[in-house]
Amino acid sequence: MDRRVTSSTGPSQTKIQRGAVGIGRLNQRLVPDSAREDMSNVSKVEALRGSNSTREVPVSHIEARQIMSKYNIKNINNDAGRELGTTGIKLYLNINTNSFMLKRVTDE
Repeated sequence: MDRRVTSSTGPSQTKIQRGAVGIGRLNQRLVPDSAREDMSNVSKVEALRGSNSTREVPVSHIEARQIMSKYNIKNINNDAGRELGTTGIKLYLNINTNSFMLKRVTDE
C-alpha cells in the first residue's frame, strides 16, 4: 500500500507511507509475547511429559544443567537419580555411557 502525503509547501515535502514495519519503528517486536515460545522449557522433558513412553532419552550436559537449575536439583546420585518435581520423570547419570538420561517413572 503506497500513499503519498503532500504538504502545503509542495511536492518537495512528499512523504511515502507504507504499511510495512521499518527500521525506524520504536519497538521491533513483531511477534506478541503470547505467541512466543518459552525458552526456559527443555524440549526433551516436555516431549516425555506429553507421552506415555518409558524409554530412556539421552540429554547433553548443557541440557542437564538447564534441567537441574529449573527444577532446583543440586546433585545427582549415580545409582538413584532425581525426580523432576511432580512430572514423573527421573534424571540420572548412566555410568556406562557417562551421560545424563531422562526416564519416565512408572508407578508399579
